[in-house]
Amino acid sequence: MRFPRPCGLARLGLLLAFASALAAGVSFSDPVFVDTLPFGTRDLLVADGNHDGQEDLLTVRQGILLPGLWIYPGTASPLFGPIQPIDPSVNHPLHLAVADVNQDGLEDLALAAQEPEGLFWYPGTPDGFQPRTPVDTTTGPLEALALKDLDGDTTPELVAVGDLYLAVYRFQNGTWPRTLLPVLSEYYDLAVADLDGNGFLDLVVASVGIYLFMNHNGAFTYDSLRSASIGELGVVIAVAAADLNEDASPDLVVLSSSGTRWFPNLGNGFFGEAQELGNPPIGHPRVFPVPLDADGDTDLVVLEPGANRLLWYENLGNGAFSPAQVLVQSDPGGLRAARLADLNDDGLLDLALADPLRYRLQEPLRVEESPGAAAPPGMVRLSRRSWRLEVSEPSVLRVFTVAGRKVCTLHLSPGTHTLTLPAVPGVYPAVLQEGRRRRALQFLVLP
Repeated sequence: MRFPRPCGLARLGLLLAFASALAAGVSFSDPVFVDTLPFGTRDLLVADGNHDGQEDLLTVRQGILLPGLWIYPGTASPLFGPIQPIDPSVNHPLHLAVADVNQDGLEDLALAAQEPEGLFWYPGTPDGFQPRTPVDTTTGPLEALALKDLDGDTTPELVAVGDLYLAVYRFQNGTWPRTLLPVLSEYYDLAVADLDGNGFLDLVVASVGIYLFMNHNGAFTYDSLRSASIGELGVVIAVAAADLNEDASPDLVVLSSSGTRWFPNLGNGFFGEAQELGNPPIGHPRVFPVPLDADGDTDLVVLEPGANRLLWYENLGNGAFSPAQVLVQSDPGGLRAARLADLNDDGLLDLALADPLRYRLQEPLRVEESPGAAAPPGMVRLSRRSWRLEVSEPSVLRVFTVAGRKVCTLHLSPGTHTLTLPAVPGVYPAVLQEGRRRRALQFLVLP
């Protein structure tokens, strides 16, 4: 599949912020806007998606505007080119993983989707990907994916976790035979790490508590004793594995309904007493163990969409962490996805953010209501609830919530129209169809 040249799309809300290290902590540049209409963005991934030697941004999107699987190709300047489709026919993608599955030197994609439902993969080609091919269409909705070499043969296996589903798929001669593992409860997230030091990657499954499936030369068994060493946590929403206290054993970070904690690995896959980090997360968070401040240890960055913010727990050494510091604060309904990677090759981790609303780095967001107040970038505002819109031909305006639900559809004759949205305070994306031309708008409804 070759990536076609993009149609003209207004640049709006997928953005980058470049890091700089300071004597005390980290700082980020002013945001650099990349592209367009990020409503419904489910996830971002940094990988060489078009196999040209440069890192690209890959994204999966749901909802009304541009659903499917998309790529922002890496370029010399600017850093990323305009959005291009990989597979816009997937209406409800969920999760994406990248690895060279068939060992041809090109990265392939694995995708979990709800519509069409199941697991799919896209074999890599020198200039893109082959069309979507089913792996398993009997999975039901999935919560997490991983592509990792689990049996030491250098070929990555595909692990899929769902509501009542846990399976390992091994690629063999173009097919994906699966091994089903025990389902002990509802499963919500997944981490992969060698917990007991035997050279094989184990599975950490987030559920009502944590379940550990230990890997013995590619065969998995549920380990009730190691799982019990983590204790009772309530519903675990997100989990990650990383060496936080620099003892060469992967520890566990657990975000649950009872709090945010990390558990030290005792070196054999059993875990010590919980180390408290913060309050229970709001919404459906993600946690990224990364060396954010370039001091050599592993910090924790938590994306908390329910609170519209990105938090940083600084590793102070010896397993101690600072209280949560706000890196990004967005408007309600704003921050949807984030990824940390060295995007400009300066040795520091940068932020890629999908936020259809406005935001500021490292300071709270406020929208001032005063005569002549400037509207945020990409927003149209003339008064508290009314807007003036001029169209040159018969047009259709469709207004949505940030979750993609339709608020109203207005048919406009040529001329100037004053609009009043029948909506509660908030931000509303809209699409204006003028003949064959489409325009993306945002409306800010104030109290």
